[in-house]
Amino acid sequence: MFAEFLREIAGPSALEITALKEAAQERQNATLYREMHMNLQERLAELEAVLLTPEWNRLTSDGEREFSLEGLRAAMKIARLMFLSNPLINRAVTLKSQYVFGQGFSITATGEKNQAIVDNFFKAPRNKKAFTSRQMLTLREQELETLGNLYVALGKVGRNVEIRCIPAQEIEEIISDSEDSANVMFYRRRYTPAGKNQRSIVKLYTDLHYTGTIPPSLEGVEVVPNTRVYHVRIGALADMKFGLPEIHQSIPWARSYKDFLTDFIAIVKSFRKYAF
Repeated sequence: MFAEFLREIAGPSALEITALKEAAQERQNATLYREMHMNLQERLAELEAVLLTPEWNRLTSDGEREFSLEGLRAAMKIARLMFLSNPLINRAVTLKSQYVFGQGFSITATGEKNQAIVDNFFKAPRNKKAFTSRQMLTLREQELETLGNLYVALGKVGRNVEIRCIPAQEIEEIISDSEDSANVMFYRRRYTPAGKNQRSIVKLYTDLHYTGTIPPSLEGVEVVPNTRVYHVRIGALADMKFGLPEIHQSIPWARSYKDFLTDFIAIVKSFRKYAF
């Protein structure tokens, strides 16, 4: 009894104080881990909720085959931002594009005359600047993977063919035959010219393989003459008109992994502070 009374007067020993501090620190770390785990679960739930919002679905006469125009543009915008800002997404897209065009390619035509036409097409300065140079081919491949759609416009200028690419965000409708959805006729483009207080312009571009006439419902809309459009789409099913970014499915995982690394760094910092 007397020894216990002396210990109460003297207070805890240095060893007991150290043990108490370690226990308090362990309780603090456990609380921090629980908070980080809950925060990570909330962020994953938010990412899943984004993909279930109404604007990602197209509730029209097409049923659920297509994204709405707003949802499609939102998907392309997010994919574009992720490509420019997320190193995982950027590396995957860049590596694939460099693999596709890393060793270049060649096109051989039958006959010297036809081969000369092909060579002139690829060597034309305006075409190289827009599409046919090795650098632009790589960039167009990255654009296709990021946006899911590539609209290649082929315009006849004199005896030559010039190639341009229409920004995917400016195509607001792909018009098909009412009796055959696979028979694409026109592409409706809406864009605003550079400059202040400019009104948007609507034009129709004819599909590369369409040889029919303009339907009565489209009369009055300007059709770009001597120009055909070849549409390349990826990330979509056969019954869908628009493509989807190939990186669309990996965006939630890339975001989650970024958040995981951020939380992991916070844990390592807490360990370092505790060890110090």
